[in-house]
Amino acid sequence: MKIGVFRLLDDSPHFIPINIEILILVAIWDNPFIFQGSFTISSEKTEQRKKIFVFRCECFKKNEFDIIEDEFFPEDYFFTYLYNGQQNIPLHDIDTNYTAYILKYALNITLQKLLTRPSHHLITADEVAMQAIIKKAQVIMNNPESINNNEDIGFSVRIPFHPTEALGQQAVTYLLNI
Repeated sequence: MKIGVFRLLDDSPHFIPINIEILILVAIWDNPFIFQGSFTISSEKTEQRKKIFVFRCECFKKNEFDIIEDEFFPEDYFFTYLYNGQQNIPLHDIDTNYTAYILKYALNITLQKLLTRPSHHLITADEVAMQAIIKKAQVIMNNPESINNNEDIGFSVRIPFHPTEALGQQAVTYLLNI
């Protein structure tokens, strides 16, 4: 489902366009806000170059309406965990280039869509339900092709990203090669 578009300037044939799909599985709306989910990064040119990252992020906005109303500042978001299925990604590595900015911006756009669309449902889960969700997530992490698009396991937004600047391209290359 393509909801938003994130583009930097014009498309350029020598840069790699990607799609960033963000799945929000957990949203805790107490300060600081806490979000857990995954980023699926795929090259638009070839779907074989697909990477899934599980994340945990804290947001330091005063209330959820600030996410909608305020201008985006990457400093409002802080990743506390980023995992690519094989290893934890050192957070200082993504903060030293444009990668953290791209992921935080994509998360911000997703949260705006989550808050402005009445179709999302808030649920609570006991330990048994949480274990079922974890098992389902493990299957998806080990085999991304097993995702059934008709099943709702969270809130998702897909954002096409076409970098034309060197920093954007550096971030895309980093994400696809982690």
